[in-house]
Amino acid sequence: MLKFRSMQSRLTTIFIGISFFTMLFLGSCGIYGAVQENNRLIAEFRKDMEENAQLQLEWQTHSALSVIENCYQA
Repeated sequence: MLKFRSMQSRLTTIFIGISFFTMLFLGSCGIYGAVQENNRLIAEFRKDMEENAQLQLEWQTHSALSVIENCYQA
């Protein structure tokens, strides 16, 4: 164990340790929050892309049916 010569050095070491663990805790909370937000945004983006793809398929299907109907009417 460390031997301290004065109370000031002991308190300084304790405060540095507390600051270090506080920094680690807050940093890990920030990283966790950023990862969760990123996952939420990815899920939202995927949902939007799937809806967009579905709409495009519907529009292309309607366009193809319209072309086929025009060919048979002519």
